[in-house]
Amino acid sequence: MYSELCLECEEGGSLWRNIVAAKYKYDQNSILPKAVNVRNSSWFWRKIVNPAVAIGADFISEVRCVMGNGANIEFWTDHWTELLSLKAYFPRIYGMTIKKIRDLWNDFIQVLNRAVSLVQGVDRLKWLGSNDGIYSSKTYCAKLACVGKAEDSIWKLVWCKFVPPKVLAFVWKVAYQRIPVTSELEKRGVPCIDQSLCSFCNREKETVNHVFCQCDVVWQAWQRWCCLWKVNIVFPMNVKGLLQIGVWANYQWSLLIPVAHDFVRSPESITLGCC
Repeated sequence: MYSELCLECEEGGSLWRNIVAAKYKYDQNSILPKAVNVRNSSWFWRKIVNPAVAIGADFISEVRCVMGNGANIEFWTDHWTELLSLKAYFPRIYGMTIKKIRDLWNDFIQVLNRAVSLVQGVDRLKWLGSNDGIYSSKTYCAKLACVGKAEDSIWKLVWCKFVPPKVLAFVWKVAYQRIPVTSELEKRGVPCIDQSLCSFCNREKETVNHVFCQCDVVWQAWQRWCCLWKVNIVFPMNVKGLLQIGVWANYQWSLLIPVAHDFVRSPESITLGCC
């Protein structure tokens, strides 16, 4: 009976050792048991284990695993190299292995499976800014307009496939204050020989908002247009509010914007007045 409980290591080790390891959930290949507490062990077992654990570091430092097939060696914690343990000398690399390698490998394989295609054909580029994967200046500008903020509803009104590209470009310049009025030129260090007052009313500083929304002379032009199209609106004080007026989406931008553009270039060509 004793010979069955205490076998040689070459024959599988002690049966009693296996019983203790199973009871306290020890690694079968560990050299020393782990520390125990009152809740999970008996008084007798604590008296055996705790002193051994207390001197365990000194004991382990004198024990080195000799590599055979490697089945019983713990890669990171056992003393199987010239170093005491790889975990102690390479903690950063060990930290990367905290997550199970199996999970990392499965995630890696899933990423590859989603990306690899068995369809015949040449490699190509796909634009992620649109549902069809085809690049367009509309989707790119809309993407830029949304960087760092919520999507701007202006572009839902501005972008329309029936509007000429020149008109779209002009509206973009207006929305982003890129019209070469005096105030914008001064910001960019462009010397202005003439005065910085509005060239229409000659009373207020020439800004994009003033030229398109606030100038009295321009306001007369807008009144004329509203009467012509039978439109009643509360006119905003800035171009962004002007572009956000929902009723504009129901009319032809190609008729509206060129008139405003012509007025900026040649105000004398438009008859001012009100209905």
